Amino acid sequence: MNRNPKHILRRLSHLTALLAALALLAPGCRTATATSSQGVQTTQQPIASTDQIPEGTDLRLSLNQKLDTQDTREGDSFSATLLNPLVTPAGEVVVPAQATVTGRVTGVAPSTSANEQAAIRLDVQQINFDGQSYPMSADITQTGVEAHADGDEMRTGAAVGGVTGIALGAIIGRSVGSAVVGGILGAGAGTAISLGTGTTNAELPAGSTMTIRTTKAVPIH
Repeated sequence: MNRNPKHILRRLSHLTALLAALALLAPGCRTATATSSQGVQTTQQPIASTDQIPEGTDLRLSLNQKLDTQDTREGDSFSATLLNPLVTPAGEVVVPAQATVTGRVTGVAPSTSANEQAAIRLDVQQINFDGQSYPMSADITQTGVEAHADGDEMRTGAAVGGVTGIALGAIIGRSVGSAVVGGILGAGAGTAISLGTGTTNAELPAGSTMTIRTTKAVPIH
């Protein structure tokens, strides 16, 4: 056996490199990887079977239209595009990327003063792909709003929210007391989302990302 110290160190170095490579490959065996419309790589956990989207499944979406306090009305429809396919551990595609999730606006509350909170409430109702539509119940758990210019002001989630308000895009329907949400929007189904504070038109731009989580299993026939 070769006990030369340099030889032993070389062997250990090769073994370390091999283990590192295997560690990088392992997650790829468990998740499907996709690139969002913003060019950010995201991962989607696999689902167990091809006949349903289980309760508690997260879906990452891109909003297809602007939603704001000036033109959006309660009862309007909205849609968003699925960024990541839903797949089984074996790699079977259950729901393809570019599937469409649709729903209704169930509340809009504009801000009438500099410190007043604006908000919108969205109710997820269906997912549509391969020519079929399936009823869906889901909460919105996260939004991502890209910075965009508005006059001389660069508006971001942190900037628009202000000191006294809740940041643009923050989920307020599930994380604060019902009195706060009820005071802004009144009663209704869906998830309330902050549109920041101030008297100007507040909006979620088209292309904003959001994550929804199913609250019931969605059978796929």
